[in-house]
Amino acid sequence: MRDESTYVYQKSERTIVCFTASYPYGNRETYFETELKFLSNAFEKVIIIPRYNPFKSDGRREVPANVEVLDPIVVQGWRRVLYGLFNRSPVKSFILEFLKKKVFLNHNHFLKWFNALLVHRTTFCKIKPLIRSLDKNTVLYAYWAEIPLFTSDCVRSFKKVVRMHGGDFYLNRNHGYLPLRQDIYDAANLLLPISKDIANVLTTTYNQTSSKILINHLGVQRSIHEIKPYDVTSYNTKVIVSCSNVIPLKRVHLIVDALKLASSEENIEWHHFGDGIELKAIEKRIELLSDNIKVFLHGWTSPNKLMDFYRANNITWFINVSKYEGIPVSIMEAFSFGIPAIATNVGGTSEIVNNENGYLVSPDFEPQKLLDLITGTKVDRYLNMRINAYNTWNNRFNASVNYQRLISKLMILNEQNNIL
Repeated sequence: MRDESTYVYQKSERTIVCFTASYPYGNRETYFETELKFLSNAFEKVIIIPRYNPFKSDGRREVPANVEVLDPIVVQGWRRVLYGLFNRSPVKSFILEFLKKKVFLNHNHFLKWFNALLVHRTTFCKIKPLIRSLDKNTVLYAYWAEIPLFTSDCVRSFKKVVRMHGGDFYLNRNHGYLPLRQDIYDAANLLLPISKDIANVLTTTYNQTSSKILINHLGVQRSIHEIKPYDVTSYNTKVIVSCSNVIPLKRVHLIVDALKLASSEENIEWHHFGDGIELKAIEKRIELLSDNIKVFLHGWTSPNKLMDFYRANNITWFINVSKYEGIPVSIMEAFSFGIPAIATNVGGTSEIVNNENGYLVSPDFEPQKLLDLITGTKVDRYLNMRINAYNTWNNRFNASVNYQRLISKLMILNEQNNIL
């Protein structure tokens, strides 16, 4: 079957520069890996500039042949302070922000401001020679909203694109402050919120015009477009899956709390993919579960292996009990196999999960409520949910559709002679 990332577009003769957090180093930003296939097919050259290398190693993921990866910008440890302070990069926008927002009155705000200042000054110093060498028709694309560079005069003549996910956007997830966000959004020519909720905040809080906003959901790509068959004879044993970092934000312990309440007659098998600082605590909680609850902690797992697991197993539910979210790509992945979701109604989750393809629960739900939803859904309704979950993915979160839409917008932006 032909790769759908090669559909439709004639390759542009121009360049796009992508600013990532760490991709292709480490194992994060797996969503960008899919998007990159479309970008590399549409542009003659793609330059990736990662902010840092989380593992401080030379190992990195493979990229398409026309993609050039530059060295990570920011070093870790005390040298970040040294390089960030002792250079001649401009500081005007940060000083104005410091005074206007009274950053000095809040310790958390000051730490965010100071770290952003260090990263920006290091970035500016290292990137300026590259910027001078680029054709003015080059598109600059920040995969995260943490890009103060876009407020600098040296990039004023370039088309600038900013994507917003959740953790890099919502103030309530960042002690009420994110440095220079108003200036960054004002400077951008195209804003790419991953959800309607973020788009609404852009217009109401940051006064951005709808003409420069494209709601561009992330997406999941499948080579086979058909719902995975479900063996209904196994419905008495509920097989649930969760996939996230095991950190306070994700509240994985709440799944254990729900499973503790299961009666001896309820057979449940739980698979969790992901690791993190709370994994040891989860392992201790699991020891208290009864024998009819089987738990498998798989640790960090590559996206391809996770898809293989979905393909090979009869999964009943996908569970997400996070405190905050954008629109979870993990739910998109599950939906692409027709696996319904039970998820907390936070962030943009309600834009993908509803009572036709799963259940939304309150962020402060009781564990018994989660257990009841896992075990209490009638089989006929459940089978309809599987169909609706798959259709939700195929109609709204299929990467081949969403990223082609993005490419179309970038091509229009790329051809414009003047800043929007």
